[in-house]
Amino acid sequence: KVFIEHGVEMSKGDPGRSDDNHIVRVSVCTILSQYASKTGDLLVHPDGTFRLDRLFKDSGYTRKHIVVKV
Repeated sequence: KVFIEHGVEMSKGDPGRSDDNHIVRVSVCTILSQYASKTGDLLVHPDGTFRLDRLFKDSGYTRKHIVVKV
């Protein structure tokens, strides 16, 4: 089972600096690490088909990837 969260807010700017705080909203999927997901893999989900675009977080138990709908 793969969970996809849409509208996750990400910011690469420095906190407290309004001139550098660009916020984007992305979709992030959570996959158990045992499935060895990697950037570029395709994910077929009830919400649609997605490409794993970038690794967002790896806890050792789960991996979170930023996904892009294809």
